Amino acid sequence: MSNPFLNYIAGQWVECQSRKTFPDINPANTTEIIGHFQASGAEDVQTACDAAAKGTRTATMNVNDGTATARKPSRCQERAPYRLQSHPIL
Repeated sequence: MSNPFLNYIAGQWVECQSRKTFPDINPANTTEIIGHFQASGAEDVQTACDAAAKGTRTATMNVNDGTATARKPSRCQERAPYRLQSHPIL
């Protein structure tokens, strides 16, 4: 088995907390495994959301206190919490 694909969270490639993976099978050739991916759960999603929120707050704080130059968060970033809360995870 080749190395599984990892999650990219807070600037690092990491395994999911369960350390479980699943194979992704080519639908055109069911004998071919395209790769193994992290079986991420709710804890992994929360970790990623917390890291993203921390990064957004840091950028905003830097702009407000004048210590760095950064752009205002994009409209997509500003609306992201609404989208996450509005759509259930299936």
